[in-house]
Amino acid sequence: MTLQWASVASLYPGEVYRVMVQDLTSAEEKILVDYVSDTKFILPASFRPTDTTAHIIQWSVSVARQINADPNNPIYEEAGAVSAYRVFSWVGSGISPTAAP
Repeated sequence: MTLQWASVASLYPGEVYRVMVQDLTSAEEKILVDYVSDTKFILPASFRPTDTTAHIIQWSVSVARQINADPNNPIYEEAGAVSAYRVFSWVGSGISPTAAP
C-alpha cells in the first residue's frame, strides 16, 4: 500500500515529511510514525492487517525538521501544520507477513 500526497512547497534543508499512520480498528494500539523526504510512503508489510476483517486506517502528513546533527539518530520537531486526516479501509489476507529470504 502506497500513500501519496501533493507538496505545497519545497522542503527546506533539514526538513522531511512526518507520516503518521494508525489502525483505528486494531484490538491493540497500532501506530506507525516515519520520516521521509519523498511525497510518498510505502507501508511496510508488518503494518498489514493479518485477519480477514476490514480495518479502518487513518493517516496524516506534516513537515518536521531535524534538530540535532547526528545522521544515525536524528531527532525531529514539528515544523508545520498537520494535514487533514485521511482514512481508508484495508482487509487483511488472514496470513501473517513473512520475512523475505
